[in-house]
Amino acid sequence: MHKRYSITVAGLVTVTAAALSLALATPSAVAAESAGDIYAQLNAIRAQVGVPAASATTMPALANAAASHASYRAQADADGGADSSQHRQTSGRQGFTGVTGADRTKAAGLQDGTWSSQSENVTTTGGDLHSLQSWIDAPYHRFPLLDANNQAFGYGTASARTFLGRTHSAAVLELAGTWQAPTKHLTTYPAPGQTGVPVSFDRQRELPSPFAGAAATVGYVISLQADGYAALKVKHITLTKGASHTPVAVHTAARFRTAASSASLDANLPANAAMLAATRTLDPHTTYQVQISGQYDNGSAWTTFPTRTWTFTTA
Repeated sequence: MHKRYSITVAGLVTVTAAALSLALATPSAVAAESAGDIYAQLNAIRAQVGVPAASATTMPALANAAASHASYRAQADADGGADSSQHRQTSGRQGFTGVTGADRTKAAGLQDGTWSSQSENVTTTGGDLHSLQSWIDAPYHRFPLLDANNQAFGYGTASARTFLGRTHSAAVLELAGTWQAPTKHLTTYPAPGQTGVPVSFDRQRELPSPFAGAAATVGYVISLQADGYAALKVKHITLTKGASHTPVAVHTAARFRTAASSASLDANLPANAAMLAATRTLDPHTTYQVQISGQYDNGSAWTTFPTRTWTFTTA
C-alpha cells in the first residue's frame, strides 16, 4: 500500500492518496527483513538506476513513525479493527499515534518545514514479510522508492498474534524529500542492462490493479519517471525482444499523453510517470529492448526529451 503526501512552497498541504493495497502471495514462504536489509537493498537498487542514496539517519523520526504504525497495523489486524485504509489510524485504539502518515511523523518529531513531500508504503500479511522486492515489483509502490528526491527514509516492522495463535505482521516504509534544489533525472526500471528480471507480475496484488481489464498475470512492469519534473507526457512506447527486435504486444499507461499517443490514462500514476507491461508473461533468458519518447514539464514549458532506449534480460 502506498500513499503520498506533498506540501507546496506556500504551505498548502495536498494529498494524492488513492488507497493502494499490496498483498503478499505466499507469506509463509519468505523471511522477514531487517531495517538494515531494507536500507541496503533499496540503496543498491537506487544506485543501479542512477539516483542518489537515501539516508536512514538524517530524519530519524521517519523510522520511529514507521515502527509505531507497523505496531498499530499489526495489532489492529489481529484485533479485527478496520480502518478506512491501511494508512490511517483510529483515535482511541491501542498504539494510536496519528490519523495520517504526516500526523504520525510529526508526532515522532519530524518538524514542519523540514520536508517537502512524504510517501508511505505499507504491507500487511498473515505471515512473515518480504516487503522491499514486493514494493519494487508493484509499480504504484515502486515510484516513490526510486524517486531521486526522496532522500530520507525509515523502516519498521511488527507482528501480533490473535488468541487462536495466528500471526499478523506489518511493514512500513516512510520516505521524505527535503527543500534542497531538486535532482532532475529520467529514471527507468528495470535499469539499463539489468539481468535476472522477473518474467511476470500478478497485477491483482495491487488494488486498484494497474492496467485495468488486462489478464491477471502480465509481463513484468517497466516504468519511467521524470524525477524533479512536474509532469511527463508519453508519445510512443514500444517493447521488442531478441536480436531481431520482434515487437511485443503491451499494455501502456501514463498520467498524461501527447495527441499522438495511444497510451491509456491512469489517474493512479504520479504526474511524472508512465509504465508498460507485456500482455503475456515474458520469455525467460531473453533480452528485451524498451523505447519511450515524450515530453516533460520543466516548470515553464513542455520540453521533448531524447527517446529513451535501453535493454534488460529476464531470469
